[in-house]
Amino acid sequence: MISSTVQNNTILHHNVSRRSLLAAGFGLTGAAFAPSATAAAAGITHDLTLTSRILEVKGKAAKVFGIVDAAGRSGVNTVSDGTFSARVTNALTVDSLIHWHGLTPPLAMDGVPMLSGPPLKPGESKVYEFATRDTGTHWMHSHVGLQEQQMLAAPLIIRETDTPLFDEQEHVVMLHDFTFRDPQDILAELQKGGGGHAAHSGHDMSKMDMTKMDMSNMQMDGMAMVNDITFDALLANDRSLDDPEVVQAEKSGRVRLRVINGSAASNMWIDLGTLTGELIAVDGKTITALKGQRFPLAIAQRADIRLQLPQGPGTWPILFRAEGTAQRSGIILRSGDGAVAKISDQGEMQPALDLALESRLKSLTIFPEIAVSRTEMVMLTGGGADYQWG
Repeated sequence: MISSTVQNNTILHHNVSRRSLLAAGFGLTGAAFAPSATAAAAGITHDLTLTSRILEVKGKAAKVFGIVDAAGRSGVNTVSDGTFSARVTNALTVDSLIHWHGLTPPLAMDGVPMLSGPPLKPGESKVYEFATRDTGTHWMHSHVGLQEQQMLAAPLIIRETDTPLFDEQEHVVMLHDFTFRDPQDILAELQKGGGGHAAHSGHDMSKMDMTKMDMSNMQMDGMAMVNDITFDALLANDRSLDDPEVVQAEKSGRVRLRVINGSAASNMWIDLGTLTGELIAVDGKTITALKGQRFPLAIAQRADIRLQLPQGPGTWPILFRAEGTAQRSGIILRSGDGAVAKISDQGEMQPALDLALESRLKSLTIFPEIAVSRTEMVMLTGGGADYQWG
């Protein structure tokens, strides 16, 4: 059976399957901590709850975290009025706190535990309110322990106007790298020198005789050390490619993708396939448009890409490929009744990201030249086999 829902000005078509039954059966654990009054009645623009939820990944149920609004939608999609106002309630059983990535609030509102303030204990709420003119594609996430790795993150979209400035359909895509394992166990293995194999349970290579291995054909351009963790799946809006999100678009329509790399440890390549897109904003800042079919997206980075769809009906996969691996996730853009073909989550090995794109970025905002008034020395330490950083 096919159902349709409207989210972020986009019609989403998805199969009603075990995935939706799991979500309905487990519900939101945050319900017990729901505030007694609505956010609007209290003068709070956004009412957000830190909660746990159930996903289905490759046919298996997985418990992860999430940030939802009063209607159960992930994150915030709003219009700028010069002030950001939100109440955050911790419905988890552990301490947590949320950082507003891309915004520049006062330190006390920044959401970094023990720097901007103590974390929220289970059941506690805090109101955040500060002036901001920051618009664009941003995100929110936990800075407590390894909670971000457990998907305690969500989009934070602040638009300039209530309706798009152009005749286009907007769609937000949140990317994650996913493992069924406990991130604490993976970190413990990394700190024991298990880099590169930390997500392969039961594969202890510490006692292997490496002196007898033929490494003459191994890549030595840094690719061998790009990834320290092998993930079970890459997700785009909580879905892997065995059950991708299908975004219905108008025939010959224009689509603006707001892509957020919320991965814990995976830089990505955005692969537009046969489409040519215009990169129009990076990290929430508008730029002189750059055309292309592939764009790099580092961890925590955001990219706004405008696409002009051909005459339909048809389908156009938009793939997100992790550097240094063959893994990929994606969404499907569809116009009319275009048939959706199955796509493997394994593709071609991807190269490492570089800074070529950054050298071409030009802001549309003209910034005044300001003389340096303060200099600080920062020592970056660590990076050894014990995975200790400072």
